[in-house]
Amino acid sequence: MFQLELNKNKILYAKSIFLPLAAAMIYYSPIKNTILSKDSYFYFILFTFLLSFGLVPFFHKLGKMLDITDKPGGRHHHKIVTPLTGGIPIFIAFISTTYLTLDIPKEFYGLFWSSLVILLIGIIDDINPVPAIIKLLTQIIAIGILVKYDIVFNFFGSSIYGKSASILLTFIWITGITNGINCLDGMDGLASGIAIIVSIFYAIIAHMNGNIFMSNVSLILAVAILGFFPYNFRRGKSALIFLGDNGSTFLGFLLASLSIFGEWGGIGSVNLAIPILMLAVPITDMTMTSVMRTYHGHVSNFFELLGYTGRDHLHHRIQNLGITNHETVIALLFFNLIMGLLSLLIKQGTIFQSIIALSIGILLFFMLCFFIIKFDKSK
Repeated sequence: MFQLELNKNKILYAKSIFLPLAAAMIYYSPIKNTILSKDSYFYFILFTFLLSFGLVPFFHKLGKMLDITDKPGGRHHHKIVTPLTGGIPIFIAFISTTYLTLDIPKEFYGLFWSSLVILLIGIIDDINPVPAIIKLLTQIIAIGILVKYDIVFNFFGSSIYGKSASILLTFIWITGITNGINCLDGMDGLASGIAIIVSIFYAIIAHMNGNIFMSNVSLILAVAILGFFPYNFRRGKSALIFLGDNGSTFLGFLLASLSIFGEWGGIGSVNLAIPILMLAVPITDMTMTSVMRTYHGHVSNFFELLGYTGRDHLHHRIQNLGITNHETVIALLFFNLIMGLLSLLIKQGTIFQSIIALSIGILLFFMLCFFIIKFDKSK
């Protein structure tokens, strides 16, 4: 048994050497100017996946060496010590591929720097828990960087009041989605799976709009996460590595920011409705848990809500219906897929059809919340 485990570890760590090396060879090889043209989607997919998939074992080892790990016990249901360093290889693969292969507009550098701020506070939090208020203040600083680089909603006109309202909406949206994705990271594969699906739909809709840069960026993000996903979501086995706060908050921040950076429908209402549908799972989870915690008296003010933790999130409640963790994750990923397909209807349809599609999405999640609260076996 020990020898088998040793061989598995050798294979795992060999990937951390050979796959990033293969990615580097692809980038610097003349082949990229032929069948793997830099304008080719296949080029982005292959380069990013090799880099991400190969770096995960290295950061798995590093997380164990530095004891940046999640240990069994308490609220944690996993049975082995698991590194919390999964977000770092995703960040490196995403930033590296984007920087090396795309012509980056000035505004996007603001997204790089602000994402780095979110990643770093997440790493610090994984090493030694940081108070919720400090994490919120750090997120506000990161959003301030985005605003400085003009990544901000533009729904309310160019007057001083309109700009102020747009900035306020930007802060609310990004902090909400960032923490919403973070809260979903309570089951193997859930947060990363949601992020993959959302990124793919971002890429599809951006391509439909003719925004090739946004389409490529979203595809690169999806593949960077996909390189991590097999290590985190393993049928019948525990995860080898977790996203950690560094990964879940980074992904939430990036998805929220990209939804502002992209143009989804040509008019303000559609530009907001499409990201709301695609990010409906974290939005529903945040809304439902906040309302239920306040209703039951678990929290009495915003700061208590900010720091409250519990097993009452959307995925926990679905699990309480009597299905397994993997089935819960797959169910929510299918729900997210449905929301993505509805977002395509909004993009392609008339205003009336868009309203119908958005209404269907809202009703589906109201029904979901009603049934899981009504039939929760843990009550």
